[in-house]
Amino acid sequence: MRLSLSFIFLLLSSLSAWAIDFDNTQTGTIDGTTTCAAPLTRTFTVGTSFTLIDVDLALAATHTWRGDIQLTLTSPAGTSVELITADTGAGGNIDNYNIILDDSATDLVNTGSHATPDGTVAPPYENDVRPDNPLSAFNGQNAQGTWTMSICDEFPGADDGQFTRATLILTEDPAPPTGGTPLSCPVAEQIPFAWAAPGNTNGWAAGSLVNGYTIGTNIPASYAVTGNTNRLIPRNGVNTPVTSTEFTGGGTAQHSLAIYADFANLAETLTVTVNIGVPAEGVASLGFDIFDVDRGGWTDRVTILGSFDGTPVNPILSGAAFNTVSGNSVIGTAQAPSTSGAGNAEVVFTTPVDQFTITYDNGPSAPANPAAQIMSFFANLVVCPPLVADLSAVKSVEVADPGLGLYMTPGNEVIYKITVTNGPDATTPANNIDISDTLPDNLTFLSAAVTGFTGGTLAGPSANTNCTGGNCTVALTGASLPEDQTAEIRVRVRIQ
Repeated sequence: MRLSLSFIFLLLSSLSAWAIDFDNTQTGTIDGTTTCAAPLTRTFTVGTSFTLIDVDLALAATHTWRGDIQLTLTSPAGTSVELITADTGAGGNIDNYNIILDDSATDLVNTGSHATPDGTVAPPYENDVRPDNPLSAFNGQNAQGTWTMSICDEFPGADDGQFTRATLILTEDPAPPTGGTPLSCPVAEQIPFAWAAPGNTNGWAAGSLVNGYTIGTNIPASYAVTGNTNRLIPRNGVNTPVTSTEFTGGGTAQHSLAIYADFANLAETLTVTVNIGVPAEGVASLGFDIFDVDRGGWTDRVTILGSFDGTPVNPILSGAAFNTVSGNSVIGTAQAPSTSGAGNAEVVFTTPVDQFTITYDNGPSAPANPAAQIMSFFANLVVCPPLVADLSAVKSVEVADPGLGLYMTPGNEVIYKITVTNGPDATTPANNIDISDTLPDNLTFLSAAVTGFTGGTLAGPSANTNCTGGNCTVALTGASLPEDQTAEIRVRVRIQ
């Protein structure tokens, strides 16, 4: 049996994120007066307007029989989510909460490894747990305003406790880079990569030409600088390439990869080759900014070329006031300050990519011996995880009529089944599925049918064909199967 598949990709929205904490340490008693009609409330005031991509809530409170406690969070928009639902029976005599309520946590609050008493000292909060209802209900809302946390005791007076502190953790979905081209996955699935100072995990060691990183938890990315590397020079006494905060793109200072070169002529170049993800799997989409693509005694030019499994793919490029886009290149047209957005450029691959190159040189009208020039690469780097199917197939045999006895008895009719599953780990439908199977010689082919597939062509021998000599091949070609779905090919035969 042979299986071959390709994948369908969706196009949606864009880019990077960071978290901001808001604390409330006003203690309060949880006792017989803290009913759900008159709960203990604590507020968090957010003075800045921004769009949310993720919300977590941390809580520290003492309470015997913590299953009595119910906790609700309400956003400035009026959305209320009951994060802890009181369970006065199952809660038992487990004490205290010292937790971060996070949709991505493994254990549901009060279950699994969290079915034990918590400590009483925070921060840091000692357990990550999933809320009873998801915090994702707040995603996409504006954070600004007053958030209200309400705590009540569903069995007031029987057991008492004390609210100690809480922390509201808000993750911003910042504006996309220069052009605002959307990535190919929902914002909630996008994975940002934050560069760091040299010597830190995501820092680029000064002057290094090859480095490797991990985006998210498991997406490898390698970077190699080649070409006229003898023309790389230090910046402010520090060798480049190096991660630096000198260039901000007109926004908040962040580390990005600064490359400073003093090319001797117009033929000299530097190329950064990036391999991202597993070959032939890569990532589903990718976006980043380049800062300070401009023109002075030089003419900055960056040319970006991509590929997926050896096939070329082109990015979407956007420029700013002091540069212009020409084909796969961004070319400087006027000089921009290092903290200005006028020299920004955005690079977005909206289709899968596993390798791309950025060639840095001089464009038209540059002097024959250009002045030293510098740019900063890979700011606001964000990827969409690879889209993969989880395809498997199992063949089984059963008697068409169990009342006729053992299926190997000559004259009996049996059903050959090929069961195909695009399993729960699939993140995309499987498309262009090809399946074929040649039946044993001791059979006579009667009929074949499929269920559960979308599209595809089923081919087989004529009815009552003798399968001796490999005459009977059943093949399904060009079929599709949605994620977390099962389909079958059913072949009816007679034992000779």
